[in-house]
Amino acid sequence: MNAMPARPPRLVQRVAFIEEACAGKRVLHLGCTNWPYTETVIRDGSLLHLRLMARAAELHGLDSDREGLDVLAAHGVPHLHLGDLERLDETALDGPFDVIVAGEIIEHLSNPGLFLRGVRRLMDDRRCCC
Repeated sequence: MNAMPARPPRLVQRVAFIEEACAGKRVLHLGCTNWPYTETVIRDGSLLHLRLMARAAELHGLDSDREGLDVLAAHGVPHLHLGDLERLDETALDGPFDVIVAGEIIEHLSNPGLFLRGVRRLMDDRRCCC
């Protein structure tokens, strides 16, 4: 039996991939502030949340860092929410969202299972691909 050679994985640029996935969609960005580097990444243009603002039809951000949220608000960023990723059921977020961006947060959680259970209520089951 001849085995088909495995195809090499398709390499993508992470930020470009996320921006494209969010284009024209209702998006929730979890861990949106990149605190304590918020001011620095705003100045250098690399803050993902601001990049998503330019692409998403509607963008909400949730973070547990009040200081970072205050910085974003001072820069005119709307739809910001203070909350605990492991207690998403206690937030006032109104789902569902077409896309939920949760990059670079899982390693900061003490109980990822609580996060995964909580995020489920914010997902659009019709669009869920995982």
